[in-house]
Amino acid sequence: MQTECQFLCCESFLGWFGFAFNAKHVICGCLGAATATELLNELRAKAADLCVSAGPVEWAALTSFVERLHARMSPRESRTFPASRFYVLDPRFPPSPAVDNLTDLSTSQRQLPNQLTSLLQEYLAGRPVEFSSIPVDLSRCSPFVRRVLEACRSIPYGETRSYKQLAESVGHPLASRAVGQALGRNPVPLLIPCHRVISTSGRLCGFTARGGLAIKARLLEWEAQHRPYGQSLPPRSPNSPATWNEKS
Repeated sequence: MQTECQFLCCESFLGWFGFAFNAKHVICGCLGAATATELLNELRAKAADLCVSAGPVEWAALTSFVERLHARMSPRESRTFPASRFYVLDPRFPPSPAVDNLTDLSTSQRQLPNQLTSLLQEYLAGRPVEFSSIPVDLSRCSPFVRRVLEACRSIPYGETRSYKQLAESVGHPLASRAVGQALGRNPVPLLIPCHRVISTSGRLCGFTARGGLAIKARLLEWEAQHRPYGQSLPPRSPNSPATWNEKS
């Protein structure tokens, strides 16, 4: 059943990233897009079977609006470390083409986007947060994939688990490869932190977001730098190469 959906997007050290959501759940997400238009088009495609879609003209107006708004609000910001400005977009209400009517849509009072935006702002500020309170839609996932994703969601900020450990936690100790495939079907990267799952040797592998392993490494570096004082990562093999920076 299709529902009315909105979109949240932001540019950060992860590139453009964002999520599509309805009144009850976050439906899908995307990391590492090069532009707002690229991000929104990917979110639209991922959510097509669950969201009522805007027409091509209305959608083009919406993506153009975001690009112009972002350019107007941050013309002098560093492109390496852009400010984390969030936009909440509703395709049901096409923006005015008049530049004077451009406004920051992050002032939306809807509960779910406000809650999600607040947590993402904390995350991008380097504060350890968990997204387990955010409802996500896993209705399109098989029972096994749902079990894997739910187990993955319990991995704390600043820690990692191996594919083998995750397989053991869902009662299938020999299913490491199947666990990796299940994580590849994660519809909401970051909210379900599949980037925290690595090989037993400590190497990074298997990340389906745009930017691939570079984005995965960036997320792990960020969390290692900001994890709570005194928290240590699970031990790795002494022969395995360092794959991200760890706080001493």
